[in-house]
Amino acid sequence: MRAPVLSIIVPTYNHEKYIRKTFESIIYQPKDFEYEILCIDDNSQDNTPQLLKKIKEENPNVDIRLFLNEKNEGVARNVYYCFMEARGKYITLLEGDDYWEITDELKKSVDFLEKSSEFLAISRNTKCLDEKTNELTGLSIKLGKKDRVTNICNYFKGAPIRTCIYRNFYLNKDEDFSVIYKSARMLSEIAIGFLIVEHGAIFHTGNAWEVKRTDRIEGASNYNSITKSIDILEEYMNAYATLEKYRPEYDFFSQYKCTLVEWFWRFFYAKNWMSVRTFHKYVKQGHRIDFGISLILSIPKYFMKYISDKKKALSLNK
Repeated sequence: MRAPVLSIIVPTYNHEKYIRKTFESIIYQPKDFEYEILCIDDNSQDNTPQLLKKIKEENPNVDIRLFLNEKNEGVARNVYYCFMEARGKYITLLEGDDYWEITDELKKSVDFLEKSSEFLAISRNTKCLDEKTNELTGLSIKLGKKDRVTNICNYFKGAPIRTCIYRNFYLNKDEDFSVIYKSARMLSEIAIGFLIVEHGAIFHTGNAWEVKRTDRIEGASNYNSITKSIDILEEYMNAYATLEKYRPEYDFFSQYKCTLVEWFWRFFYAKNWMSVRTFHKYVKQGHRIDFGISLILSIPKYFMKYISDKKKALSLNK
């Protein structure tokens, strides 16, 4: 069997409400290349596995490969498994509760990689859907020349890693990619982002066409909804600590500093004083002055965000 051009990885867990839209958003994308969908379900406790089987039956002309776990493994291990199974020249990840808008961005991304051998990956901005307000935020933006490319150098100065379609370097079975799940059980994107930029440069388009669901309605089963905030932060920090051991020649502080600043203000505005008091343990001794300066400089930004959120909450309660 000829290898597909693109492998699309779809991890699912209790995504019964969303999974059909996710698959339809993939299948109905304009494209002129062969592709495969590798979907792995992490032992969902709702009807997600049954729906996946039905979707596969309904689309016999689409190369859908299903993997149904008999026990919960965590999204990071599931993504790693699919990466190892993927046969495509290029690869991308779309979580089972997110979706793509129907545009020509997917085809443009593959065409770009076919013609631009100097880049490993192409990325785009992400829209966010607030399920409580049904508000969609995050539009396409114009990027300056300095923001167009992320490589191993400017990554460690804080350059972002956004959602990517990239060359499938996992086809190199001589390289060990287990850091994806060894660094964190649920937060695979931290290790994946680093692996991408370590293997090559990313070109950013500024176009937004992937929609992520953020603030969930009651009963949501996504990781952020069912996990305590302090436990999520702990996993972020463990992931960065593992990467530092994996590649000790790099200083990951510039990457996790932004995460720490965001979580500090999140705890502060939630009046989670216990977490605020113990926050210093996440910052190494040698980085505390740098972090303190960053925290002070972030006050205007997060104060304005607090005011904006308050106004939004008041308007919803009217």
